[in-house]
Amino acid sequence: MLTKKELLLEKEDLWLSKEEDSDEWYEEGIQLYEKLSKVDSFNFAHYNKQQANLLLEKARNEKMHHGNMNRAESLLKRVIDLEPTHSEIYYRLAFINGDHEKWEAVLFYANEAFKYKLSEKEKIKLFALMGCAYKKIKLHHRGKEQFEHAEALDVKSEWTLFIEKYRNLADERRVISRQKREEREECLEEALQKTRENMCCILTLHTSYNALITSDTEVSLNPKEAELLSFLVLNETAFVSKSLILDYVWPEIALDNPNSTVVKRNISSLRRKLSQAFEILSGTDFIKFEENGYKLILSVPLQVFKGVDYRRISCR
Repeated sequence: MLTKKELLLEKEDLWLSKEEDSDEWYEEGIQLYEKLSKVDSFNFAHYNKQQANLLLEKARNEKMHHGNMNRAESLLKRVIDLEPTHSEIYYRLAFINGDHEKWEAVLFYANEAFKYKLSEKEKIKLFALMGCAYKKIKLHHRGKEQFEHAEALDVKSEWTLFIEKYRNLADERRVISRQKREEREECLEEALQKTRENMCCILTLHTSYNALITSDTEVSLNPKEAELLSFLVLNETAFVSKSLILDYVWPEIALDNPNSTVVKRNISSLRRKLSQAFEILSGTDFIKFEENGYKLILSVPLQVFKGVDYRRISCR
């Protein structure tokens, strides 16, 4: 008669034979290795490592495929219990909390990540994120120091755009004065008049709603689609490489999965929404691809408005 350990090892063979990239497959493996760790103390560390790796993959799926940041964060915290010296976990948690604007948590996880081995690239990104976090909690001097650390490490100026992204985010005011908001809304109203005359199109970026507006229609964008489009506008005169897009829009994914399909999938989604916005049949190449990257191709200029909720204007 087989022992409990032998039965579980047979289940492991069966589970490995149907290897697939699904939440159910990952969860089955996680539970399997958790049970093995309880019946085989000699290989306890090995089974914990296997659990940790599967939790990492599942967390990546939750974030990339489902956009479920809370679930991804919960899974990563489980990895800490299994592999508390894993710098990658703290790195990812820092950026996830940055997306949630939980700045104290960003600083906690970033400082934890720095206790372990990090590449120069990871250090630059974390310093930029920490610079933003310190400024958001009003420790401006500390924030300035972090940005200086990031720039000092970036000797080849490869991460200038990334650092500027977080410097700009740090300088964005959460509460805009009534006068300032009215000025922005007036500028947006003027731009909206130009869209009606087919002289431009508009991208509005707001914490509660992102919209692409043309003379024909309005299309809502999710936060990552909006950030991707904004980045392509920022670099509209050049082709932008996939790796640069990953580093700018999905920094935590770029760390351990440079071959991720997340850029391709979001480019495809953005192309569909551009077609919808301009009421043109799908297939029009609004985002041109060549070997050296992606480039936005529009027939009219695209103006970007940050911190303005388009719905306030459209309801007037």
